[in-house]
Amino acid sequence: NIEIDEHSAISMYLKNTTYKGSINNKKTATVINLVLLNDTNLILTDDTYVSSIDNPDHEDNSNIYANGHSLYVEGKKVKINNKKYNANDKNNEKITSSDNKGIFNNYLTMIFLPIAILIIGFIISYYLKNKKKNSKS
Repeated sequence: NIEIDEHSAISMYLKNTTYKGSINNKKTATVINLVLLNDTNLILTDDTYVSSIDNPDHEDNSNIYANGHSLYVEGKKVKINNKKYNANDKNNEKITSSDNKGIFNNYLTMIFLPIAILIIGFIISYYLKNKKKNSKS
């Protein structure tokens, strides 16, 4: 499961893979952008809350399996595949995991995006602190 604190934002890009778990099930993160590309499947293990979802190859979200859970975008429940995922069911979407580059890019995003946000926060804080000093003189 992917949990993000209230001070963080994340963009997840999943490509040609299957992710089984939940994202932000405690509803703590401020921004989560989810992009599912090519033969990606998302199998929910708990309710999942995101800010946006881009699923261009499956606009009907048929590659997102509810397993008794729900997907919420901006707090609104969205329609997904209500079937329980079964790896032996030939009617499921094709699953491949040949391209692990997408997963690697997700980890980089999860590491560097919060760092970039912190740096921007420090820059803004420094700028505002100096602006106050200059206005007092």
